[in-house]
Amino acid sequence: MIKRIVTNGCSWVFGDKLKNPKKDNFATTLATNAGFKMVQNLSMKKGSNARISRVTIHWLLDNKPNYNHL
Repeated sequence: MIKRIVTNGCSWVFGDKLKNPKKDNFATTLATNAGFKMVQNLSMKKGSNARISRVTIHWLLDNKPNYNHL
């Protein structure tokens, strides 16, 4: 069973310009429609490709012991 979805990106994934970005963003909408129980949204406004890569790699390395529980 898939429990968590992890997303990363720029302002579009973050939900910039939405009235309620934490609730209505791309990651939350995707998770809800796909049946994921948890969402880890690493995105931020004005996030560059370098930041997206760096943060994603760090997140994966930091959470490696938990891969079976994701």
